[in-house]
Amino acid sequence: MNYKFRFALIPILLGLLACRPVWTIGWTEFLILGVILLLLIGPSLWRFSRRYKKFKKYEKEK
Repeated sequence: MNYKFRFALIPILLGLLACRPVWTIGWTEFLILGVILLLLIGPSLWRFSRRYKKFKKYEKEK
């Protein structure tokens, strides 16, 4: 491989490395994700817990 070709590849490779996506998540994103999950999953878990308590009470009385 000659030197001119090698020097032509260096800027291209550096450009490709610079444009790689970086995934960073801060505390605010975690908070937003937590609130969304709580709103989506919370009511179902609340209903399940109430029904489970009723079931346990029913099993205890049986």
